[in-house]
Amino acid sequence: MKATQVIQPYDFGEDASKDTCLWLKGLPILTTTKYVQPRIVNGKERWANQTDSGQNKLTPSDTRAMERSRTYQGIADAMAEQWGTA
Repeated sequence: MKATQVIQPYDFGEDASKDTCLWLKGLPILTTTKYVQPRIVNGKERWANQTDSGQNKLTPSDTRAMERSRTYQGIADAMAEQWGTA
């Protein structure tokens, strides 16, 4: 099943790039809250979690998968604000 929306942490106030897929059922599309400008390296956009060549900075480890799967706080805050109930 194809994701309903693919978002980036840099659209939610985080200095990071990582495709995040959302499968929304009964929820509206999550809207951008705060864009973080990348640094430019050799004409290409790079964020803090990337090397100058564009690779993820996390080195191989037993916890790498867990670290890469965490939800960025800016995305979590946007979900709570936009989808939460009072």
